[in-house]
Amino acid sequence: MPRPYISQELRRMVAKRADFLCEYCLISESDRSSRYQVEHIISLKHGGSTTEDNLAYSCVFCNLNKGTDLGSIVWQTGELVRFFNPRRDFWGSIFD
Repeated sequence: MPRPYISQELRRMVAKRADFLCEYCLISESDRSSRYQVEHIISLKHGGSTTEDNLAYSCVFCNLNKGTDLGSIVWQTGELVRFFNPRRDFWGSIFD
C-alpha cells in the first residue's frame, strides 16, 4: 500500500495545533535534535484515515515505539491495553 500524501499545509496545521510538542511525551521539538513527524494515530492498516483528526505530531522515539499498533498485551496478565490517543485521551488523567 503506498503511503498517502500529507500536504505541507496539513503538516503545519498538525504541528501548530500541538504547539510543536510531541503529542505523546509532550517534549518540545526545540528540545530534540531530530525533526518531529506527522503520524497516523490509527494506522492505515487498521483503517485510519489521513485526516487532521487522525494525525498527531510525534517525536521519532514515540512514533517508532508506537509503530502501527493500536495497543499492546501486558505479558504478565495477558490484558490488551490500548495506546494513548491524543484526540480522545487526556494526558494528565493517564500519566498523573
